[in-house]
Amino acid sequence: MMNYSPKISIVTPSFNQSRFLEETIKSVVEQSYQNIEYIIIDGGSTDNSCEIIKKYEHKLKYWVSEPDKGQTNAINKGLKLATGDIFFYLNSDDLLLPGTLRYVADYFLNNPDTDCLYGCTIMIDQNGKELLKRHDNPFDYNILLYGINYIQQPSTFWRKKVTERIGLFDEDLHFNMDYEYWIRMGYDGLQLNYTETFLSKYRLHTNSKSVLNSNIIQEERKIIRRKYSKIYIYEKIDYIIFPIINLAMRIKRQLIKIFIHKHIEIIPGNLIYWYFKKIKKQFNT
Repeated sequence: MMNYSPKISIVTPSFNQSRFLEETIKSVVEQSYQNIEYIIIDGGSTDNSCEIIKKYEHKLKYWVSEPDKGQTNAINKGLKLATGDIFFYLNSDDLLLPGTLRYVADYFLNNPDTDCLYGCTIMIDQNGKELLKRHDNPFDYNILLYGINYIQQPSTFWRKKVTERIGLFDEDLHFNMDYEYWIRMGYDGLQLNYTETFLSKYRLHTNSKSVLNSNIIQEERKIIRRKYSKIYIYEKIDYIIFPIINLAMRIKRQLIKIFIHKHIEIIPGNLIYWYFKKIKKQFNT
């Protein structure tokens, strides 16, 4: 068993992200861990993404550039081709940290009851400058469902058997497909484990999907809560009960982070500036 190296399947959905794509690819193919299969699903980019991908195609299991039905569809297309023991997807503007895949493989080998592993993430700006080192909390289903999506997608890996059990990502969701997937895992009784290790870099920039579509994101989350919450059978839950529960879960998360795990994260001024820039951009559209 000690000589066994689980295969890690990595899917990168991409569309017109040539500015960041090569750095993303290099963060995968330059990992010290060798037993990987890397799949890139490009949605028919009109920039020079394909030229970048071709530079590394000898290190890829598969890649394609063709129109698709969006990011969620692209991820699922890649996962259908994946044959690894561990699944993961990395967006075309995010990065793996060096040594991540070796750490993940060892963790799953040493913790056979773990179905999903998520870790910490470094938030960076469009130029790669560090904004915040973000720690998270051990899995709490109610905080996730009613409070905040604290599980950072580019630092989250799961076993192939999870997808075999609960299915692929919901293609009706275009912004919260990962959030719904974590909730679906918890709802189905799967074991999600947290590590304090930093595994990835998550890039914030004003043209990213999460910045441009925050109103739609919130509408999708209402749909998800109605699907998995027992209290959503009552009318006007969004306006009366949910805000109270949401605040309570957010406070609980922060208290756990501060008093149990001793993490006090001071949001830097440049990240606050980025946030208000994001809000301004929404009001101008």
